[in-house]
Amino acid sequence: MSKLIGITADVYLEATPVINQKLMDFVPRPAVNAVLAADGIPVSLPYLPKEQINGLLKRLDGVIFTGGPDIDPNFMGEEPIPELGVTNRNRDLFEIALIRTAVAENIPIF
Repeated sequence: MSKLIGITADVYLEATPVINQKLMDFVPRPAVNAVLAADGIPVSLPYLPKEQINGLLKRLDGVIFTGGPDIDPNFMGEEPIPELGVTNRNRDLFEIALIRTAVAENIPIF
């Protein structure tokens, strides 16, 4: 039976030349292809409230964290510096809660 593998999504903030819509969730195609090549079923993980993470992880066999914008340094007790790139607080909140719960539940993380 194929494993369900969650792939963390990012959000296009602006419309693209292909899709004229703002705030689109997306996952990188190479991550999707990697899951498919391993006979898994990729599942896009848009930002969810942390109250829904336990229910989500009970359905998944693993999670791929795709990386993305800089993490807000305030989450680590640091102040932003001028060289800081774009951050996404909602994604940071979701992924921090997701990784903590996955570790606590022994869900594989990639």
